[in-house]
Amino acid sequence: MRLRDALQHATLLIGVSKSYSEMYRRLGFNILTVENGISPPNKLPRSPGKGKVRLGHFGGMEWHKGAHILEEALRKGKFKNLELTILDFGREAGTIINEKWGTTPVTIRSKVLPSEIEQLYAQTDVVVATSACPESYGLVAREGAAHGCWVIANADGAMGDDIEVGKNGFIVDTSTPDELIAVLQIIDNDPKRYTQSPTFHTHIRTSIDQGREVLNIYKKLINQRNKSNN
Repeated sequence: MRLRDALQHATLLIGVSKSYSEMYRRLGFNILTVENGISPPNKLPRSPGKGKVRLGHFGGMEWHKGAHILEEALRKGKFKNLELTILDFGREAGTIINEKWGTTPVTIRSKVLPSEIEQLYAQTDVVVATSACPESYGLVAREGAAHGCWVIANADGAMGDDIEVGKNGFIVDTSTPDELIAVLQIIDNDPKRYTQSPTFHTHIRTSIDQGREVLNIYKKLINQRNKSNN
């Protein structure tokens, strides 16, 4: 409500995803969508695992990122072929803690350096991006897909916009852990499939695409302003 007046008087409103823009349209705003993009990936050769499906949760352990939903799902399920690496941004640099959530081995690591991100994805089979609240974009899900990982995304918001269910990932309701448990069971039952990259590849928009589109928008606005001043 506090932002409504400012938004109504803006020259142009831009949403970072189709889902986010649609939310604003439902609130009565005329908004243009210019989707965010990821940094062009340098895909490293995938590092083979040891037979188990390597899950990765890289958004941090804050409540809204849904780490507690994943933990509850793993503790309730009885999985034989899964292991998890999860990042905790609040840990001291270099921290590595080994735990077990239910039957699943879990490695909790501190935040990695930007230069280590590519290697992290190369050592991951399935990226779990099951946020507890709607995301306006969902960087982790798109990076995971671009690096050849399967992706499990939450249904609300834009996290799963580039996911084709059954082809390169899954979309789940995160209001309870039930759907996540069911998907993890599918993965656990077929480790051979989910330790390999999906054969389906969707186009992932890059920051270069985004930058060009934003630049064109500013050029049009400047031209319109120059015409009105002449």
